[in-house]
Amino acid sequence: MKVLLTPCVRDRNEIMSKTENQQLFDFLYVDCRLKDYIVSSIGPELLMQYKGVKSTLNDCDTLMTTMKVKVYPKSPYYEIYYEYEMILRNREKSGILFDSLSLYAITTNDVFNDYSNERQYIVELLELYGYIYMSTVDIYKRIPLVPINASKSAKEFLGGQHYLGHILCYGEEYSDANGNIAMDIDQSLSNIAEEIIHLANHSKFINGNYVVDERIPKYIHFQTFEEVGDLCKEYGGCQLPDKAQSHVWHIGTCCTNEGDIQVVSSTYLYISLYIKTFYIQVRQTVTVQDNEFNTFSIKRNTFSEDAEVLLDFTAKMYYETIEILESQGYERQQEINYKVCIDVVGDEMKKEIEIGELLFGLQPNEYSYIDAIMTN
Repeated sequence: MKVLLTPCVRDRNEIMSKTENQQLFDFLYVDCRLKDYIVSSIGPELLMQYKGVKSTLNDCDTLMTTMKVKVYPKSPYYEIYYEYEMILRNREKSGILFDSLSLYAITTNDVFNDYSNERQYIVELLELYGYIYMSTVDIYKRIPLVPINASKSAKEFLGGQHYLGHILCYGEEYSDANGNIAMDIDQSLSNIAEEIIHLANHSKFINGNYVVDERIPKYIHFQTFEEVGDLCKEYGGCQLPDKAQSHVWHIGTCCTNEGDIQVVSSTYLYISLYIKTFYIQVRQTVTVQDNEFNTFSIKRNTFSEDAEVLLDFTAKMYYETIEILESQGYERQQEINYKVCIDVVGDEMKKEIEIGELLFGLQPNEYSYIDAIMTN
């Protein structure tokens, strides 16, 4: 493919001054077809945004689709994802009248094929200059936590970095001019750094199975079990069979069905057997039906702040669960896709394991990095 490039960017100097390796972005800034879509450059990445496409859901409702592209100059990769905003107008939910309600979702799929031509153009242009596509999921999977240098501190061990984008893309750690490593990761993860290191050092893979040394004591959670049990009685939940790494509770399920919007949310709690930490998950489906009985559904495995206004019952259950655990000194974990390495018996190589599996026995397919969007 031959691409004709014509200088036509007005704010090029201002934006380019923020990038670390300016000439690597030159071919994007001189392309007239892209000039209106380059939004910002922060640290090691450039973000391009294509103007949103509006679709009509009902007579007064809209769905906005936006394609976003991230390009990394120090490593030849780019990612493409889509943001969806569903704007529902004049809705009464939970006894409150809203002029408009907004629901958000981020996926790697262009559900309505709004950007087929734009995607093809940007992909061909980037690949012409040697860039390779990397999915959002793949980028998350590249986050390392185990340093080559064993003399590093626990916080350094857990992936401290000057800018998180570096480690997402390049798998490296960066320090400032004084050699200090800034903490950009979830603070609750760094708070239990030593415990995570201890658990990882006393864990191993045997014949493909993850095994913890029997000498590592398990926490006794008598008071926690009692309080969580009372919460489950209130909301209709129960304790589920334990996982290899955690106790599991279904706190309860809430279903609201008001007019053309249905929301089903189930709250689950995972308490680590070995470290005083927990992970809380809300498996949620929001479904909107239009006037012609077509449906648009968003499925996600994390609590959605934008939909919280629809879920007064679920929100109460959710925050009461967190309050019980945090009041007893438990650390809540949200960034469970970071990785550590543990020994493999009979092999000199180490194997990576995600924090979610290390602490709670969760497999990647049990939680999602992105939303699922379905239409009917």
